[in-house]
Amino acid sequence: MHNLPLSLLWLCLVLSAPTGAQTVVLFYDWENTDPKVAAIGPNATSIGANVVTKTRVDGNTRGLAAGAGANKADIVMQIPSVAQFNVSGIDISFDYQRDETTATIFKRGNFVMGENGMNIKYRVTQAGGACSAVISSPNFTIPNDDVYRNYRFTYDVTSGAGTLYQNSTVLWSNTGTETPGQELCWTGDNEIVIGTLMDGSGTGNALMDNLLLQEPASGSGLPIELTHFAATPQAGRVQLSWTTATETDNDFFVVERSGNGTHWESIARIAGAGTSTATTRYVHTDHHPLAGTSFYRIKQVDLGQTFSYSPIETIEGGEHPCRCPGRLPQPDERRIPGSRTGNHGAAPDLQSRRPARIRQQSDKLRLLPAVPGGSDRATGWPVPHSDRDGRGVRTQTVVAAAGWSTTGRRLFREGGR
Repeated sequence: MHNLPLSLLWLCLVLSAPTGAQTVVLFYDWENTDPKVAAIGPNATSIGANVVTKTRVDGNTRGLAAGAGANKADIVMQIPSVAQFNVSGIDISFDYQRDETTATIFKRGNFVMGENGMNIKYRVTQAGGACSAVISSPNFTIPNDDVYRNYRFTYDVTSGAGTLYQNSTVLWSNTGTETPGQELCWTGDNEIVIGTLMDGSGTGNALMDNLLLQEPASGSGLPIELTHFAATPQAGRVQLSWTTATETDNDFFVVERSGNGTHWESIARIAGAGTSTATTRYVHTDHHPLAGTSFYRIKQVDLGQTFSYSPIETIEGGEHPCRCPGRLPQPDERRIPGSRTGNHGAAPDLQSRRPARIRQQSDKLRLLPAVPGGSDRATGWPVPHSDRDGRGVRTQTVVAAAGWSTTGRRLFREGGR
């Protein structure tokens, strides 16, 4: 099983409430030989000459590459503006390794991410509908070392918080200047442009991978402070680990797995710590992960049966055969000091249970610093674009956003091509 550096999954600012599932509006994994083909969302309409997809420098999957040597050319990939992009908040991420100094990674109108380094520029809608002045972060240096780092920016309308990440580390946030309720000001802006002035200095290396644009999670947070969540491949198995800093009336967790990011099965139930202000570490091992891509998330349920979902972790298995759908793996019996592990019984089906209430809190859950001595390693972003059964891949439609769907890796529009 490949241990892919696919962006750190949603160790996010806020756990999504049951009604606040995130909607993917655009996803490019560049596994297709045609770099203009999206896994989810509209295909690009134009791209620079000699731009291709190729295996990444680290050997994991494929990414977007400019031409090499005398064939070098700017990527300048243009994705047409569609209504699905007009989200009020944003959660955007991608993997990137730098081979040049001057380039703009992502741009749509006045929204810019990664201009000659790593930074963010955006505007919000003020009272009366006018756009604010541009809000910008400092510019952070991207090392030129052939290492793919995941960069992510989130803007939450409810809190007005904007946060820029490198892997699991917060590079910048607009703390102290937030104005709750202001929407992102980019509705109706121009097309998305990827890779302005980006030619990789003619190296021909894959520069970018896993571009993901989605609506941010919404809804009230549940009373746990999640500081770590990771899915780690281990010799044909996947170990799930997560850590909480505090818990209030936390009844239990359900570990859920999916082959397509849409349909989920419960594979373990682990008791929570109830009410605790001590660091608590949890671990569960999936001994029989699915072939190909597997998605994992944690469902947290409190004593009143209010529940919410964690960020999603993505693991690609490649050559490993798929176990029968719905089979409950045997939990790992090893214990980490101060940790809780899965039990030996099947988890109840809680997907259909709706909460009687949502606990209201004045502050949303924020990502805390990594626990001293603990692991802050996480791998993968949610990329709901494929599924499989048995040993092969079956065709199934996955609705990604209003009107947009993907069958396998081929996009089509509901009601026509």
